[in-house]
Amino acid sequence: MTTRIAIISTFIIFWSFSIFANSTGGLVVTPTRIVFEDRDRIKEVYLINQDTQTMRYRINFINLSMQEDGSYQKVSKDGVEEQGIYPVGPHIRYSPRQVTLGPGEQQIVRLMARRYGMKTGEYRSHLFVTPIPNTNNNHI
Repeated sequence: MTTRIAIISTFIIFWSFSIFANSTGGLVVTPTRIVFEDRDRIKEVYLINQDTQTMRYRINFINLSMQEDGSYQKVSKDGVEEQGIYPVGPHIRYSPRQVTLGPGEQQIVRLMARRYGMKTGEYRSHLFVTPIPNTNNNHI
């Protein structure tokens, strides 16, 4: 049996509307699903700032499970493994982990699979892109 690594689902983009209430654009993340097949080692994700302001973002992995109503709930590492799905985080190196994008700018985030020490099975996580509030008081 082969091992597949999937960085799934629609990359989750967390927006704090109280901080970015004047924002008219947003962040585009493409592609929305990455699958590392047996021989794949490197994949790329593009972040594109369609906002009118310079924005900073932090990037990391989280484990989510879909509920019956279609919503997502955060799951611990042990909770994911109980479902027969392993977290991707320990097996993916990625860079950069934080980006600053001006209006219309884009950034490539490179993901590299590290396959050693992996059990046979499905590996799945969500890439979590979080806006970092600007500490400049003139921003809001």
